[in-house]
Amino acid sequence: MRNGNNEIIEYFHISQCPELTCIFVDDASVPYLEDWVVYEEDAHFVNNEDECAALQTDEFVSEKMNFYPNPVDDKLNISNPDLSITSVKVYDISGRMIFVKKAASSLIEIDLSRLQKGIYFISAEKNGKVLKSKKIIKK
Repeated sequence: MRNGNNEIIEYFHISQCPELTCIFVDDASVPYLEDWVVYEEDAHFVNNEDECAALQTDEFVSEKMNFYPNPVDDKLNISNPDLSITSVKVYDISGRMIFVKKAASSLIEIDLSRLQKGIYFISAEKNGKVLKSKKIIKK
């Protein structure tokens, strides 16, 4: 979709593409992307290949792992019932890492209160390998 003309697209719909993780667009931070219909939970709008690589996962992810609430006001919770997560990384929309938190419990709380409103990516990792990434909206 990265073609220099994303703003003129009137209708965009993606469904039944479970392996889709990255949709390359002209500018992943523009508001009109919220109107584009993407039914794939793990699909994210990205600006470049580096952002996409930051979102890729190499291992099986337990369906029990959950990120909530989303959208979030201040505190984001991550359920970690298998105790598989060893760290959580927060990235801004441009793919820049904001902070890292070490994890060792079944419920991980991430304080996002100091962040501005916007879209962020949360990466749950085990020993440096991404288990699951999630797009989070900070209210």
